Amino acid sequence: MTRKPIHNYQRPGTRISKDGCTVFARLRIDRRVFERGRSWAKFHSAADPGCTAEDIIEGELNMDGQKAIDREGYEAPADVEANYPKPQPASKTAEEIDDDMPF
Repeated sequence: MTRKPIHNYQRPGTRISKDGCTVFARLRIDRRVFERGRSWAKFHSAADPGCTAEDIIEGELNMDGQKAIDREGYEAPADVEANYPKPQPASKTAEEIDDDMPF
């Protein structure tokens, strides 16, 4: 069976936010991944009662994606990269940043 080519290599329901920094997509995941996310949401519920399995999974997916970007040295197209300015070097040392907080 031959699959029909997909325009822009994304599903039809996928949407990009107005600021260009977030993508809303429906994903299919393993049920165990979902249940693990739900257990973490329950664990964190005292501190964040509104936390959901989806929140946990989104956060983990985002972190894993960022690690892959860093590891591979990937750069998105210029119009997308423009939304993510490169960090400037710190103007203070670690000792100056502590704001006189006792550790």
